[in-house]
Amino acid sequence: MQGRSKAGVGRTSARHMKCNYDLLFTVPPEAFKLDLDVLYLNNNKFEGTIPDTLGKTPALYVTLANNKFTGTIPASIGQASNTLLEILLLGNKLSGCLPYEIGFLKKTTLFDASNNTITGPIPHSFGCLKSMTILSLAINKIYGAVPESLCKIRSLEKLTLSYNYITQVGPECRKLIAKKVLDVRMNCILDLPNQRSKEDCAHFFSSAVVPQSGKYDQSSLPA
Repeated sequence: MQGRSKAGVGRTSARHMKCNYDLLFTVPPEAFKLDLDVLYLNNNKFEGTIPDTLGKTPALYVTLANNKFTGTIPASIGQASNTLLEILLLGNKLSGCLPYEIGFLKKTTLFDASNNTITGPIPHSFGCLKSMTILSLAINKIYGAVPESLCKIRSLEKLTLSYNYITQVGPECRKLIAKKVLDVRMNCILDLPNQRSKEDCAHFFSSAVVPQSGKYDQSSLPA
């Protein structure tokens, strides 16, 4: 690891590495090439981008939560499709769009990238996450429609998309809302309760670089 540690790195076994001692450095690319089942790098002060070698990790469980990572989620994440079961990216400063390649994670059951500044629409490839049980993209700047294919995944137990700028949900997604599987509170969905104000939504779409198909139709709202 690059930089200085206030307490060092904890290892509980040869295939389990845990770092959560208020570390102050960046993560080198080699960290994701270690022969580990579990890689916990959460609750530190890691900065910089997540290395592209993320997709080369053989780890089943990867936690990068509650750091200061910036930039986009590496598209290489799709290369971990045969091994990765759970990944936690919440509580960072990640931005940009969700890579299409996330949809390749056919074995992943938990994916949490909440509380970042990720933007853009949810890729339709997310409908291929056939093993997913818990997916959270809450507290970001995601907009557009929720793919119906995502809402058709039978294994889904919790899909959390609250506090974004989503504008559309189709029939399959509305079924999940009724079942309390899908949480879309505080978005910009015109006909649902507990949404953002029309002023908040209009301000976001007027200031963000959003394709025309993802625009917010304020005129459809009652005065």
